[in-house]
Amino acid sequence: MDENYIVTQSNKLIEARHIKPLSAREQKIVLTMVSMIQVNDEDFKEYSISIKEFSEMLGLKGHAKYEEIKEVALHLQEKTLFIPDEHGFVTTNWVAGQRYIKGEGVIKLSFSPYLKPYLLQLKSQFTSYKLSNILSLGSGYSIRL
Repeated sequence: MDENYIVTQSNKLIEARHIKPLSAREQKIVLTMVSMIQVNDEDFKEYSISIKEFSEMLGLKGHAKYEEIKEVALHLQEKTLFIPDEHGFVTTNWVAGQRYIKGEGVIKLSFSPYLKPYLLQLKSQFTSYKLSNILSLGSGYSIRL
């Protein structure tokens, strides 16, 4: 994984209220996925993160890392956002689905389709930064700031 990847999100998404806040580990996974979105993407893909890179990113060691990763990925599907918009509001989860491919050492995650206007084809009112700027942070609050 290239730590020079750029994370770009709509300001509305950054300012959204998290009904169930993401932990620092969960935020790092989501932001890694966001950094994999290309400027010209018109739809989400399945974003693949190798278990090895995932473990290094989260500071996991030993054989228990597979169970930890499974737990973190499952928790991502339970995290709900409340995003006000011009028509009212949107509530959605970050992750629509996940897939672990046994033998490949890869976990594949996909964003909720409701996040498209906040992550794809952004032309104005967005924020960008290097993924490496947040990977060393240990607190979920410091990452959000």
